[in-house]
Amino acid sequence: MRQRAFAYAVWVLPIGHGQRFLSSGSRWVDGVLGGWQTGWNVNLQSGQFFTPSFSSFDPSNTATFGGRPDRIGNGSLPGDQRSIARWFDTSAFAIPGCPAIDPVCKSPATVGRFGNTGLNILEGPGIKNLDFSLMKWFNVTEKKRLQLRLIMVNALNHPNFAVPRANISSLGTVGTIASTARVLNGEPATREIDIGLRLQR
Repeated sequence: MRQRAFAYAVWVLPIGHGQRFLSSGSRWVDGVLGGWQTGWNVNLQSGQFFTPSFSSFDPSNTATFGGRPDRIGNGSLPGDQRSIARWFDTSAFAIPGCPAIDPVCKSPATVGRFGNTGLNILEGPGIKNLDFSLMKWFNVTEKKRLQLRLIMVNALNHPNFAVPRANISSLGTVGTIASTARVLNGEPATREIDIGLRLQR
């Protein structure tokens, strides 16, 4: 990917003893409303690059079936024309050996060469993600305390999409996006909310 930005912040809510709001509240008010801490993770990144392909044919006559197609146009679409149903211009690519009037023909000629499309010439969807956490310690005894913790992965439930299908031989699906992308390893693509308790003694 070309660009990636990551930011992390921790903010203690200004409520309760020693804080801006309700600093003189009762012990019960402070116990319920005071001491809450929030955490914020923001991840912004441009899309991953990918390469168009074709399958089932060996126009190079090297017993190599499939590979990179010929590039006969730009292939990229303006941002306002991209959608999960058509992410790139599939008509900008042809199977080597196919005529210009039928770039994805069923019987390409044996032209004795590979396609001229470069590697990673197209860019997939970018990623925008916000993770949020809320936690607080409660004193149980002099030596024991309990932490209540709420963690939200992809808190805004923003859809982050994977790269599109890029096999131009699959006329019905090429250029479409069928899945979401994981923001970081181990994190789900859709929103996940976890609530936990931790006893420390």
